Amino acid sequence: MNNEDEDRPVLADVTPVQWDHPRAEASYEAAMEAISQVIGRLSALIFEEEHKDRPDQDRVGSLLGQQERWSRESASLRLGDAAQIAGIRRECARLLSGDTLRPG
Repeated sequence: MNNEDEDRPVLADVTPVQWDHPRAEASYEAAMEAISQVIGRLSALIFEEEHKDRPDQDRVGSLLGQQERWSRESASLRLGDAAQIAGIRRECARLLSGDTLRPG
């Protein structure tokens, strides 16, 4: 790495996103928020399991794997992919409304 690279802003190569469709933008933001909620619920379940008298390490590993999966989903979500966004929102809604991600 040379001095030019060191002085270059970190975000210099990031391509700006065109926000031309308010409905698509809102749906994208809702999907990102839903993913954040799923990851947060998984974090609570991991904390709960790790603080039991006898934590189930397989369950902790499974929950961590799910958390990693949702992190990847977040990173791969694209504003222009309406089908992907709709699918993510449906799956998150199903998980958040069911007993799967409830503590206790």
